[in-house]
Amino acid sequence: MGILMGVSQRKPFCPCDPPPSNISCPPPPSSSSHNATHQRAETEALVHGIHRYTPERDRGSQMGILYSEPMCQAAYDDDIRKLQEMISADSRNVNAQDDGTGDTPIIAACRRGNLRTVKYLLGCNANVSIRNKKGRTCLHYATRRTFSFLDYLMIAILMPILLIGYLIMEEKQRKNVKLMELLLTTKVEVNAVDYKGNTGLHYACQRKSQRIIPLLMEKNADVSVQNKDHETPLDIAKRLQFHKIVTMLTKSM
Repeated sequence: MGILMGVSQRKPFCPCDPPPSNISCPPPPSSSSHNATHQRAETEALVHGIHRYTPERDRGSQMGILYSEPMCQAAYDDDIRKLQEMISADSRNVNAQDDGTGDTPIIAACRRGNLRTVKYLLGCNANVSIRNKKGRTCLHYATRRTFSFLDYLMIAILMPILLIGYLIMEEKQRKNVKLMELLLTTKVEVNAVDYKGNTGLHYACQRKSQRIIPLLMEKNADVSVQNKDHETPLDIAKRLQFHKIVTMLTKSM
């Protein structure tokens, strides 16, 4: 169990690229506006249903991290009821750290992209500046959010079916953007470096997160920080040939 913390050095396939401009949903089988509305509703219901019943959600921590700290496990599992119980018992639990990873509940929630749990923890005054044993804050994990193998599989299978795969991809990207926007309203340190010397901007560039990078830049993310491999975020974008990101970063210099 556990999660893969490394970053591939090869240019990864990334569904973050916008679809061709000529893509459009196929017309409904009937010209009736009622049928068109009904079809859209069925498509949206299917997309949300897929998210609701994925094995990852049903199995909870079996497919991810097992924490020794109950607060972190509840945050990772998106279990707000358990969080409420433990914080009600002792408000200091909101910043409890796991013995193994050093993660706090808000770091655990950001690892999984649990937006509602992050909102709840921030409302309980969670400390966004605490670092885990890898020197990472919750912002690092928000910028490291990417598609899982299951996501790629669903997108590949469902893309031909009324572009449902594309809708899933868009929903996940919007959720990641909302998570980042939420964290950037706090006092989180945008240019914090981890044990590899990476900032959130380094990871956003590695993952070709074209929607996240402008948000970081608006908060004065430093494009000149070198990690322990002596690479800046711009160096990474150039190496991976992410030309749009190179343009974004160059304009800010």
